[in-house]
Amino acid sequence: MSVQDYQFLNVDDIQLDYDNPRIKNFLELYPETQLSSEEIAMALGAGDSGSYAVLKESIRVNRGIINPIIVNKKSDGSMVVIEGNTRVQIYKEFAEANPKDDTWKSIKALVHSDLDDLNIHAIRLQSHLVGPRPWNPYSKAKYLHKLCHIDFYPMDHIVAMCGGNKAEIVNLIDAFVDMDKVYRPLMEAMGEEGVDPQEFSKFVEFQKKKTKLSVALAKNSFSKKDFAQWVAKGKIDRAEDVRKLSDILLNNEAKQEFLKSGTKRASAYLSSLETHSTESASMESLSIYELAQELDKKLANIPYDEVKSLRKDPLYDDKKTVLLNLFDRLAELKEDIE
Repeated sequence: MSVQDYQFLNVDDIQLDYDNPRIKNFLELYPETQLSSEEIAMALGAGDSGSYAVLKESIRVNRGIINPIIVNKKSDGSMVVIEGNTRVQIYKEFAEANPKDDTWKSIKALVHSDLDDLNIHAIRLQSHLVGPRPWNPYSKAKYLHKLCHIDFYPMDHIVAMCGGNKAEIVNLIDAFVDMDKVYRPLMEAMGEEGVDPQEFSKFVEFQKKKTKLSVALAKNSFSKKDFAQWVAKGKIDRAEDVRKLSDILLNNEAKQEFLKSGTKRASAYLSSLETHSTESASMESLSIYELAQELDKKLANIPYDEVKSLRKDPLYDDKKTVLLNLFDRLAELKEDIE
């Protein structure tokens, strides 16, 4: 495999790799189409949940790329992208939109000469299937916190470098602060060394629901420290359970279930209430005769142990009253009918 030094290549001289899976998928859908710049951008961004736009904004703010693209220079002199199609396409778009700006006319590239298919596949696989290990969310947040609160980079500058999602960046930094200032001391007091980065997503969810959760915590005389303790003691089973926490805390029975057993049991209790509510609404649509039919079936099969409990157990007094009231109403109706 022949490799040259890094070079700055004219973007107009670089061909995109039409064997790139995303471009190829698009071509298979529209085989007769000569792809326009907009369609290539659409193909490269397909399924990326906005990451194309985020990368484009980051490149614009930073006035270029950090990692060079990888290009194969063929024997006929043509140069085809192996790794970096999206970045090349973004450069082409910027060059078209800003013809007087030389920044976008050339791009940094590592140029290979006459690679065979095996080596091309190896580069693609290493870049996209193996690739560098991404930072976990906790590590990202720690680094963003350092930039903001230790190195004192302006937030607007940090946001711009990351592609423009300020709310996400602020949530990550705030979650890191909560985890470091509140959760870490609790874990150390429990004899643990440091924090568990796997729990970080729960603190991120807390930031997303901060207003609603803060109200629920305050109404129950709880604090952010209590939330950290619940995480430390395993009361919150999954990050998505944080979204249910305010509803749990505002229902006394669900709250007691949560404090005793955790979010799984408390969520199940709330779900049972919703089911009961739905069933009640469904029962309201039944006629008296349909309800009487169902009641007749249930009374015919009532266990004798339950009858004895209705007779003697004080805990069944409310249930007994309900049945006796029903009996009186039916007796009145029977007299009227007869």
